[in-house]
Parts: sequence; structure tokens; C-alpha cells
Amino acid sequence: MGQLTGAGGDKPALVQSLLAEALAFHQKGLLTDARHQYEQILSLQPDHFDALLLIGLLAIQSGECQRAADFLVQAIEIQPGHAGAHFNLGNALKELHQYQAAVLCYDHAILCGHVGSDYNRGIALNALELYAEAIVSFDKSLTCKSDYPDAWYHRGNAQNEIGQYEMALISFDKAIALRTDFARAYCNRGIALQNLNRQQCVFHANWTPIPRQTGQSERSDAGVLVLL
Repeated sequence: MGQLTGAGGDKPALVQSLLAEALAFHQKGLLTDARHQYEQILSLQPDHFDALLLIGLLAIQSGECQRAADFLVQAIEIQPGHAGAHFNLGNALKELHQYQAAVLCYDHAILCGHVGSDYNRGIALNALELYAEAIVSFDKSLTCKSDYPDAWYHRGNAQNEIGQYEMALISFDKAIALRTDFARAYCNRGIALQNLNRQQCVFHANWTPIPRQTGQSERSDAGVLVLL
């Protein structure tokens, strides 16, 4: 999980030992054992940044997102410039359907240098029906990782929502090329194609030539598009 830094100077030997054990449990997926060790650390040192950060991450993994948010807010109060803490708080809030707050967290994470926040920011913006902004976030995410099928898929969904059906087809095709069994991408590609065909049918149905009036040249008889 990377190099960790403790709060408040040198950690006592017991806290160091507990943290090492907690990390070992966490990395092996033994979440209950890891939680117990993190809680012991916090009982000894309530402002221990690493324990707050990691127990917050563990709570997200366990589906306890409100508890995660509480821990991560405390961690950010200790280290407000930690990109990972803002990113994980955004993830917890997104799972709690607090999408506007999640977007703000992702913005902070991006300002602090977090690379992977744009994709999650796009997901939250899609949920807020801010589709044009979501597309911008997905584009940034794909600039960093162009072979991410989920980013192409959700980009296509946003494009579909604002009537960019041809662009949506391109996005879904990219997603399917990267994950050939991507059932949702096939389904939503079909919806985009249906929408595009319907749009073209409406366009042709509403095309009406303006009749030539007496004295007009023959060239005007080519007709002018009128959308009724």
C-alpha cells in the first residue's frame, strides 16, 4: 500500500507492531482481523493518520461507507493535502449517493495530484445528470488509460443522454473491442443505434422543400430544409 507516515513523531513500538500486523491482514483480505488491529491503534493514538486512512478504506471494502466517511474526514483534518484520502472519501460518498460532495472530493484529489480520480468523478457527474461535464472527465481518464473499457462505456452512456449518438456508438465500440463479452455495452450500443436511426427518420420526415414562387430562378427549387 505504499510508504506510510505516522502522525505525531515516532510511533511507539506497540503501534508499529500493530500497524504491521494490520497491513498484513488487510493485504491478505482478512478484513475483520485488520479492523481489530486498526481499532487498537486508534485506541492508543486517536489521531494516527495511517490507521484512520486504512480503516476508512477497509470500511469501504466492507460496504460500511458512512463509517468510512467518518474515518476519512478525520484523516483529512490531519493531512489535508493527502490525495488518496480525498479520493477514498469521494468513493465513500459516491456509494452513499452524495454525488455533489463526492465530486468535490475528487476535485480535491485531482488538485493534490491523484491520477485515477477523473473516472470516478465522471461516474458521479453522470449520476447528477451533468453529462457534458462527465464526458470531459472520462476524456481525461482515457488520456491517462485509453484501454479502460468501463470509461469508454460510461462515456458512451453520457453521450447517449445528450443526443451524441454517433459518438456514443464509437465509445461503445471501443468498450466492446477491449472487452468482447461486455453485455451492457452491446445493449446500450443498440439503444444508441436505435436513437440515431429514429433521429434520422424524424429529420427526413420533417424535410419540406419551400415552393418556388413566381419569378424565382430555377436554382431555388432545390428546396430548403425546414424542421417543423
